[in-house]
Amino acid sequence: MNTLTAIEASLFLLCLDTSSGISQFSSPASVSTHLSFYDSAIANNCLHGVSSSAYNAGNRWFDKTQFIVSRDGVVGLNFEHAPFDGHVAVAVLEAALAETPTAEALIQREAEAAPRTTYRFCSPQLLAWNVSASLYGKLEKARDLFDALAMDTDVACARFTPFSRSWMKSARLSPDAFVQIGLQLAYARLHPNRPPPATYESGTLRRFRLGRTETIRSCSAESVAFTKAMADDTISDSQKCKILRKAIEQHQRYTKMAVSGNGFDRHLLGLRLIAADSGQQTPSFFIDPTYGTANHFLLSTSQITGRQDFGVSFGPVSPDGYGFCYNLQGHHINLMASAFKSKTPNNSARNLLISFAASLLDMRRLLESSE
Repeated sequence: MNTLTAIEASLFLLCLDTSSGISQFSSPASVSTHLSFYDSAIANNCLHGVSSSAYNAGNRWFDKTQFIVSRDGVVGLNFEHAPFDGHVAVAVLEAALAETPTAEALIQREAEAAPRTTYRFCSPQLLAWNVSASLYGKLEKARDLFDALAMDTDVACARFTPFSRSWMKSARLSPDAFVQIGLQLAYARLHPNRPPPATYESGTLRRFRLGRTETIRSCSAESVAFTKAMADDTISDSQKCKILRKAIEQHQRYTKMAVSGNGFDRHLLGLRLIAADSGQQTPSFFIDPTYGTANHFLLSTSQITGRQDFGVSFGPVSPDGYGFCYNLQGHHINLMASAFKSKTPNNSARNLLISFAASLLDMRRLLESSE
């Protein structure tokens, strides 16, 4: 078996890093903004490895699922979306993390039994590469391009303690809908001169055979009405609260419709692919500017929530957009935002998280004042 085949036939890869880059941060978080520079360093290392020369990008094979373990104790997972969805990765990680409380005792028992135990492991083998001079030149160009892309990716993480899944449920609110409407408000405040953003939220279709995802469109007429109301001082807080609840209710309705197989995005995607496979001219519907605008997602979002306290990150899906992921825990929310620095200079992952935190606090104030 040659080297390339051995890698491509593997189930996953194990990347052993010397450092994750967290040592440069003496404080794990910024108290004033809830931003976690510590977690941001970990997210950058797991997402792209930072750079080939200074950090760990050269110790990756991005076509494969990769478990990343660094000498300073940081563990992460990097995977390409085509084989499986985020919830599958979470299930794997949670199964592993559930064993960690007993891991120390297990290691101790193994150490005590070692002199009396014989293990038969396959010895690791160094994979050799036959690289020509011309290929070396192409590899150097690819390295430089990758490093530039990695350095252009702005990633920020936060641990937002004023909010949690428990509080939202106690307020009889859908936690996911509350977060999504808060994100709409955060974006509107951060970019007041931009139109409402086409927003993708990943909805699971795993209840169906071969089901993957459907698009939950978080930007609605109701959410736009709320963001506009929040900027209008002539509207009372009680009226703003009613508009907020309508926006939350609409998001819940659309979510139920999408995850029940009644969304329209995947249906239209199927029709577009059928037309392409049949050799027909692309139907005019799919080249209409409105269709293009509706699918130019300026906010690509996902809720990846599990029992364990972890964070998930991914890049934006459009040059002028944001990536946004959240894990709703019992006593806090883990947040991640990403943007490209050079494509749209006014975009800032850090500023989006700060605006989001302020938006949630204002929304809570509205709800509490109306009680």
